[in-house]
Formats: sequence, C-alpha cells, structure tokens
Amino acid sequence: MKVRNILFYVMLNCLLSVNVFAKEVLRSAVSPEFPNGLHAKYLQFIANKMDMELDIAFMPFARRLKELHNGQIDMLVGMLQESDDVDDIIYLHPSYEKLRQTFYILTQDKNRFVTATDMHKAMVGMTNSAEYYSDLDKNEKYHVITVSTLKQKIELLLKGRIDCFMHHEESTLLLLKKLGLEDKVAVSHYQPNNYEKYYISISKKSALYANKNALEKMLKSAVDNNDFVKIRNEHYHL
Repeated sequence: MKVRNILFYVMLNCLLSVNVFAKEVLRSAVSPEFPNGLHAKYLQFIANKMDMELDIAFMPFARRLKELHNGQIDMLVGMLQESDDVDDIIYLHPSYEKLRQTFYILTQDKNRFVTATDMHKAMVGMTNSAEYYSDLDKNEKYHVITVSTLKQKIELLLKGRIDCFMHHEESTLLLLKKLGLEDKVAVSHYQPNNYEKYYISISKKSALYANKNALEKMLKSAVDNNDFVKIRNEHYHL
C-alpha cells in the first residue's frame, strides 16, 4: 500500500510539474500548398521568440481570415493593412517585409502586356479574400476570377480561362519548378510598380491581444536585426 501511495504522489507531482511549466500555445494557419513554407517559418520564429508552442493548421486564405476574425486562430502573417479600423483583428507594427505582387502569364504570351493599358479587359486570377489585391479588384478595367490556391491559378492559366494571375514571385517559381512548368509559365513583361508592406495580425479575441506591446517590441527588434530577411533568403537560397 505504501509503495502504491508513493507511486501515486510521484505521478501526481509529475503531472502538476508539466502543467506548471507548460508553454502557451500560438495558434495559426498557413496554406495547405506550403505546409513547411516561408509563412510557417516566420510563425515558428515568432513562437520561439515569445517562448510559445506553435500549433499550425492548413487552410485556404479565405478560411484563415475568417478563423482569425472569429478568434479560432491567434495570428496570421502575410497581411496587408488597409485600415486601422478593423472590428476583430489588429495589425502589429512595424511591418515585417515589403513585397510586390507579380503578374504571371503563359510563356508564349509574356510580352502581351507591356503597359497598364494593355491590361484593360484582361481576365486576372486572384486569391479569395486576398485583401492585398484590393486595388486591382476595384479597377473596373480588369475582370477578376478568384480561387483558393496558387495551383488553381496555374491550372486556369494553362486551360486559357484567365489571361494572367498574380502571386508572390518566389513561391510561384517554387511551385512551378515542383510541377515541372517553368517553361510554360513566365513573369509578364508588364508589372505593377507598387510594393506593399506586409503585417502580422492578431485576433482581438485571442489571449495574445493582452501581449500586444510585447509582440510589437519583439517584432521591432526582429525587423531591426533583419531576421525576417535572413529567414526569407535562407528559405529561397538567395
């Protein structure tokens, strides 16, 4: 009996120790196309800096955004800030990187669009609920088809259902190489000139909201140290 009691108390102490020292969990999500992609590495970096465990789900952008608004996930990376007034989410400052969306087109047509005027009436593939395409979406000179994934954009282009699509250059080139399509899809001659600032956003319904100041302090230090640039360059072997 004494041995059993000793074992019971040893196990109880172990369980209590685990609970006391358990780390907080950072819940986020990334594209199912890139489960180990750049965004996942950014999130792991943030979790490490904040001494948190990372729990990543895989879902299309539109669902990720919905889950962030609902508070089902705590944080998203790769967000463009349109306004300071958002009901359910907050953008952390400073922005962690500045990128330009790139037009992609069939290689045989890569010189079809030379100026913005050439793009009038073009059928453009975009990502569902991608706020960073808002300026393009509001331009009535374009026709927009929205899909959930980069692969779907490529497939629509190959089938001739769209004239071009927009996506980040590095991730697009990575998938084209994986699919063996580098010779069929190319960067269009015409490109938008604007570079956008990308932000990390957190849900106001998340426990992270109380740590906003600590998160922004960590973020500023990481940006000043070029940590996100180093992660990006290492990921793409630049």
